[in-house]
Amino acid sequence: RNAGASMATVTRNAGASMDLEALDALVVRTARELYCKGSHSRTVSERARESVLSGDVLSALRWAEHEKGGSGAVLEDKRLLFKLKKQHFLELALAADGTEDLELALRYCREDLAPLALEAYPEAYDEFKSAMFAVVSAGYGLDKAEKLGAAEGRPSLAAALSLAMRKETGAREPDLLLLLRHLLLLRAKFANDDVGDEHLPLAEPTDGAFLLPVETPGASSQVFPESVVLPLRDAACVTSREATEALRHFGGDVESALESELLRVRLNEEEIGELIAEYATRRGLFSRDQSEFSWAEAAEGCPAIASALASWEDGTGRERAARDAAEAAAAGRSKEAEAVLDCAFPGLVARSPRLAFEIKRRELLGLMRGGKQQLQEALDIARGDLTDLVDRDPGLLSNLKRTMASLVFYNKGAGVSDDGEGEVEVARAIAEALGVGPPRLQSVLGDLLELQAKLLEADEILCLDKFERLVSTAASLRSKEAAEGDEGEPPEEVQRFEECTILTLMEFMSSTRARAIELLCQHDGNLEQCLETVFV
Repeated sequence: RNAGASMATVTRNAGASMDLEALDALVVRTARELYCKGSHSRTVSERARESVLSGDVLSALRWAEHEKGGSGAVLEDKRLLFKLKKQHFLELALAADGTEDLELALRYCREDLAPLALEAYPEAYDEFKSAMFAVVSAGYGLDKAEKLGAAEGRPSLAAALSLAMRKETGAREPDLLLLLRHLLLLRAKFANDDVGDEHLPLAEPTDGAFLLPVETPGASSQVFPESVVLPLRDAACVTSREATEALRHFGGDVESALESELLRVRLNEEEIGELIAEYATRRGLFSRDQSEFSWAEAAEGCPAIASALASWEDGTGRERAARDAAEAAAAGRSKEAEAVLDCAFPGLVARSPRLAFEIKRRELLGLMRGGKQQLQEALDIARGDLTDLVDRDPGLLSNLKRTMASLVFYNKGAGVSDDGEGEVEVARAIAEALGVGPPRLQSVLGDLLELQAKLLEADEILCLDKFERLVSTAASLRSKEAAEGDEGEPPEEVQRFEECTILTLMEFMSSTRARAIELLCQHDGNLEQCLETVFV
């Protein structure tokens, strides 16, 4: 329970306050892993999955073979190869539009599928006969698709092939996408009015369970403690049975089991590219020095990034102008910032006292960093420009007081440091003046992380501390202010109960953690009395 409280605090108020520098680094790393040279293995596995989903199994086999970049090793698994070829047989029968097409499907069955059915695995021949019967009985009726069941078998097989290719090549899913999959699953399972439906197009329908039977002796009967099964169940939004099967498949490796379950969520890759391109543009990532990474290389693999980068380099984008102005203002060059903004957004500074105030405030702070010889000039700005702007917008009075306080402390020898937040604050002021919200990726992550935090605090889902990648990625996005906050102690009534007691009651009741704790409180922690209440 302590872990659950900790994780909830990690993401609390994420939408309102995120560590944007950490998100910058995460976006850059994601772009590198998705679109640069090292992303080939992941790309090939995704193309193979898309081919199976579209019914083109032959293309999927080519992606898995050396022909299109695969290693070919995954097809040495006769179980997987048989299932792929059986699916291709059903797809041929589904597409058959006459006797000649059906004969072609049956010939493929005799020459390619039948020999493999005899040696793939014990149940393969029975599956082969069932497929043959389905094809022969389906004929050309209107219910042919339903009888063949080809479309229904695509998602699980597509995911199985993709997973096998990823394991063979060691392809790693970017941390950001893994976190997004987890959060979108929570969003789909726990409807919440606070999180808008605009996030849902990021993910396409979830694939069904796809793990092939484990051939390791004794693995099919392996039992795992509830303290492992239940967190996996909640993190992947699956049943306890599915969580157990995933753990068996990966020999109890809970991280690998979670990743395999999360990969069932097919993200909209085009939408992800657009989110990354917009975020990089709005945050000025294209102009920052990146070691061992080139946005130009990433642009070759992502049309959205290519378009955004071209606009940025040409200096034609409004986002570029806003970014240049924010950079100039943060450096204390107020006249340059105002000129850039007036050129791109005529009249914006004049009609926005808050934006003008932030630009002038940054000039004042720059003068203070220049030494005591410029202190009088800074005081003139505070007494003149800033005071006039407060008269136009009284809501700026608190900002003026904060600025004057910095002058007083400076005069006492405290000095003024460049906190690195100047550019961020000016950019925010420009966005507010334009009526533009934060980048969509920031909003999406913020909203979804807040939802996750609420679910953790309400004990709707168990703590995630067993999943290091998820926890560390979410924790890295936490703002410095939130990190300094008190994480708090779990409620007193929760501290009274053993964790194993809570988990046992949850499992027997198939209920949430909150309901189990409520029942334990009613019966003073007596597990037997709780069970009697439920089952008697």
